[in-house]
Amino acid sequence: MGEAGIVPKKRFLWCVGIAVLGYFLLILALSTVKILSFKGTFDLSVFNQIFWMLKTTGIPMITTQPPFVVLNGFGWHFSPIFYLLLPVYAVFPSPFTLQVIQCLCFALSALPIALMLRHMQFSSGMIATALVMLLFNPLYFNATLWDFHEISLACLWISTACWALVAKRKYWFLSSLILLLLTKEHYGLCVAGFGMLWAIHHRDWKFGLSVCAFGVLALILVLKVIMPWLNEGLPHPMLRPEMGDKTTSRYYWLFSATSIKEVWDGINLRLFSIITPEGVSGAYYLFCLFLTLCFIPLLAPLYLLPAASDLAMAVLSLNPLPRLFFAYHSAPLIPILILAYAHAVRRNRFEWKLEHKPFALFVVFVVVNTALCLQDAKFRALHIYEIGFNQPKIDFTDANIIRDITGEHSVSVQSNISFLFSERPEVYAFPMKSQTVDFVIVHVYHPFEWFPKSPFIYSVSSKEHYIAIYDLLNDSPHYGIRYWHNNWLVLEKNASDIAPVREDVLERVEAILKTGLKKP
Repeated sequence: MGEAGIVPKKRFLWCVGIAVLGYFLLILALSTVKILSFKGTFDLSVFNQIFWMLKTTGIPMITTQPPFVVLNGFGWHFSPIFYLLLPVYAVFPSPFTLQVIQCLCFALSALPIALMLRHMQFSSGMIATALVMLLFNPLYFNATLWDFHEISLACLWISTACWALVAKRKYWFLSSLILLLLTKEHYGLCVAGFGMLWAIHHRDWKFGLSVCAFGVLALILVLKVIMPWLNEGLPHPMLRPEMGDKTTSRYYWLFSATSIKEVWDGINLRLFSIITPEGVSGAYYLFCLFLTLCFIPLLAPLYLLPAASDLAMAVLSLNPLPRLFFAYHSAPLIPILILAYAHAVRRNRFEWKLEHKPFALFVVFVVVNTALCLQDAKFRALHIYEIGFNQPKIDFTDANIIRDITGEHSVSVQSNISFLFSERPEVYAFPMKSQTVDFVIVHVYHPFEWFPKSPFIYSVSSKEHYIAIYDLLNDSPHYGIRYWHNNWLVLEKNASDIAPVREDVLERVEAILKTGLKKP
């Protein structure tokens, strides 16, 4: 590729910066509207509790994960990277701070990818096309609309590692991989893949294989030593499925096979046999994943080595969620696919001449991914439909009053409003612990048709949620109604009802249960 198609560096950075800013504002607006329109999940309260406990005590203690006792959050998911984000949270202690950080990381991931492509001397049209393929890939874009998760940080570190690999910047390469190891427990395998790729790509075997060995060692150390120690022997179903519900295990493939035959049987089962209303087979997932980039990355398979960790977790997980398009787990794979895509295009330029047809590539990408997102609705290939543009938004006046009433006491709170009340030592997803906590907080408004498919964590459907509210009001006289206004309901242990509202609330819940498939 000649220099004629490459824009000056200063202009290039301005153009990419404007694109990053625009994307950041777009996904921040969409994700915020989703959360404020009662479409959030319990995950935001999980992370907000971790950060609040870090700010308050310096230790990431949580109560939000099985077996629902006080746990070290890094024993559940190993993310000491949060200590680096803590100063920002300490200045702006709010769950929305985490949402801003997430959207910023997703948007900024485009910058190192753009620098990588410029270093490879792609034209401005090809760079723009590749950035669209990254930022608007369904698996990436869907992740931006979720509540905060640590994978947003992983996307930024992985994108930076891709650029550093191509540009041969050892300092940036090592720094991004160390940050990646501190982001989540399974990324030692990704680091090992990057190390092996460096060794092969640059013929720098000593450095590359050292990084590879370090990644493998870190993976074993984190999963086999550090997390079990932090977990203090308590059951962790994602690590050891025999200690809990096997359907939640994402690392069954690392722990439970005792022979080569068992390994193969497990791979075969999850690749070809798991097709249920809640999940898809690994083969179907891989087909759709590579289809989003028209299978071009498969022409440079060597550059897919760093994808091993997330591919293994998604394909071999007993939990079907990582294989679903509406989920967030696959977002870190997309920068790696762009890395492979770029090398595939460069390697095949004489046969395909793709470098001279960015608009054609753009059109193909749009058509293919539009078709993919219009597939059977049960696979939920586009997450944006869950944003409640025309639905009522959370009233912060009532939320602030409730925060003042409940203080830092233990609460069992409805998942989609739980992030507002998670800054306390004990918080649970309603109806979990609803018979023992000091306060129960719910918002009695939406009929269950309006909720996402699984709005209440731990497999509690929305209809069961309203039944639980009704039973609590009927069968738990030790809970009195402390607050009832604009459909916000707060029950307090050993408190007196604010007469005569108990019957009003029961009638409201009964009406929702009877007409749950109709809008109020």
